[in-house]
Amino acid sequence: MITIRRAQREAMAALPTEEDLVAFVVDHVREYFPGRFDELEEFVTARVRRGIARARSHGLAAEEDLCSFVTVMLDISARFDEQPRIARILGGDDGTPTARYARLFAGGLADAWEEAARYPAEDPDAELEAWEPGALAELDELGIERPSVAAAAVDAELRARSRDARPDTPGAG
Repeated sequence: MITIRRAQREAMAALPTEEDLVAFVVDHVREYFPGRFDELEEFVTARVRRGIARARSHGLAAEEDLCSFVTVMLDISARFDEQPRIARILGGDDGTPTARYARLFAGGLADAWEEAARYPAEDPDAELEAWEPGALAELDELGIERPSVAAAAVDAELRARSRDARPDTPGAG
């Protein structure tokens, strides 16, 4: 039988919840990109949640790593981790996930980062169709703009807002 001591229970109760983590990362994003997401609360919160999940899929767990990963997703590309060289490093088995992630910023990957920056954002049409099969056809029939068109406009606006404020190193700060 496992016995959990009072000190252990108190320590576990003090751990941040998932909502605390999301709020922490959203605050970090707002600080890192001042003014960029002021009118986009739901958008940034949803992107942060997906970013945290994506970071965890690479084994990242430390709050700092999760914040940095989400920042890079919002600054460079939501799919930066699909770039082949970056994906190989993140998916490797040499070192801890944190050490592998840190290698992305150690230099020598400028071409990989440039390629990753050209990756399109997430595919909102595919997300909608996954949640509601047939929804895209219905939108087309009704003459309503597909989510990808609206998302592309939002992504272009967000990139334009941050173009001058972007630091030299992805995820720094």
